[in-house]
Order: sequence, then C-alpha cells, then structure tokens
Amino acid sequence: MKSISPLKKILYGICGLVVLAGGVLYIGFDFILSKNKEITDLRQKALIQENKKNIESKNGLTSTTTESKLEQVQNSLITSDGDVAFIKYMESLVEKNKVEMRINSISTQNNPELDGVGLTDLSLKFEIKGSWNSVYAFAKGVENLPYAVRINRFEIVDTGNTTPLDPKKEKAPGEWQVLFDIIVLKFK
Repeated sequence: MKSISPLKKILYGICGLVVLAGGVLYIGFDFILSKNKEITDLRQKALIQENKKNIESKNGLTSTTTESKLEQVQNSLITSDGDVAFIKYMESLVEKNKVEMRINSISTQNNPELDGVGLTDLSLKFEIKGSWNSVYAFAKGVENLPYAVRINRFEIVDTGNTTPLDPKKEKAPGEWQVLFDIIVLKFK
C-alpha cells in the first residue's frame, strides 16, 4: 500500500478543518438568525400591545371603564316593562316642582334604525302648567332625566289669562305652560 505523502496529509487536514469550521459557522449563523427572528417577533408584539394601550388611554378606555360605560348606557334605557315606572318618575318631578301635568299621548313607536339592536322608542306628549320658577325647574328636570331622551318639542307659553288644566281651579296670573314631545329609548 502506498502511503500518503505528508503534503497531501496536510492538504487533507486543512480541507477537513475548513469544512468543519464552515459547518460550525453555518450552525452558529442559523442559531443566531433564529434568535434574531424570535426577538423581532417579540418586539413587534410588544409594540402592538403598547399601541393598543396608548389608543385605549387616549380614548379613556380600559376593560373596566368600557364595562362601566356599557352599564351606564344600559341603565339609561327603560326596561321592556318599565313604562309605568318611567311615568311615576315623571309624576315625582311634577310633585317636586309643584306643576300640573296632563299627558296627551303615550305610544311605542318602531324605529327602523333600532330594529336590529332590540330597542324601540317610547313617545310621550304632555303639557305642564305652573309658575315660571316651577316650570323652569321641571324643564331642567326633564333635561337631566337619567334616561336616553330626545326632546322633539319644547314650547313655552305665558298662559296667565287662560284656564288651568284642571277646570276646578281658578285662573292664575303669571302661569306658564310648556308643551313637551319627548322620545325615550327602551328595550323591546
């Protein structure tokens, strides 16, 4: 058998070392590349989370505030069987402000915009009479009702020379009358 010359042994050794070094470098490079990709993905996820928090904080929204705002909205709607309670609430405003009230009509109206969300409109047309201070306080009470209310008509008239709503009462100078047409949102 022929023996390999020392020069060939050195060349084979150098070639073997180059291949071995190349393999080690390839494995190391692949490892570093995968770690860089993981770090980039984590940074991107962290930026997305930070952006969401910034948007929520700019809008004043967090999961707890969103839930409390949803609860506020739900509490501002009349329940499906809450018509009587709402009328009683309005009567308490009448008693508190010492005005007379006559309800002209109450009806539930289907609103096409609300069909898909389980809501409807409760329409209430009424008039009140009383002194300027009483009428003003009552109107302020209607404006600040704890319900989702839209006032379609608010007409105020000096009725000092007309008959009161209750025919048994005498005419009173300085009486004012307010005609209201309001719509309150309620659950179907």
